[in-house]
Amino acid sequence: MSWLKKHNPQILWEKHTLVFNSLYCSNNCLATPAVLELKAVEEIPVLYQEFARVFSEEELSKLPPHRPYNIAIELLPDAKPRHGPIYSLGPREDAELRETIEKQLKAGVMD
Repeated sequence: MSWLKKHNPQILWEKHTLVFNSLYCSNNCLATPAVLELKAVEEIPVLYQEFARVFSEEELSKLPPHRPYNIAIELLPDAKPRHGPIYSLGPREDAELRETIEKQLKAGVMD
């Protein structure tokens, strides 16, 4: 009973679901990671500023050049990929993931 008091779930009988929206759950169980802010180039230590270009939007949208040791991943002819989420995301993370996927699809990095 103490677990129920601590988490205080809302029971939605018609939908057969529990909703954990208590203050305790918001702060401990369902907390989303803090959004990281990228530092401007001038805030990057001088020692690393020469590598700032590598992480620019322009560079992230390109595929690396072909190399002599490129390899192929051979797939089984009958194999079907399994469908399903790896893990659930919060609204901000889900929006960021969708935006990243859209950018990579447009850039041709993914198909």
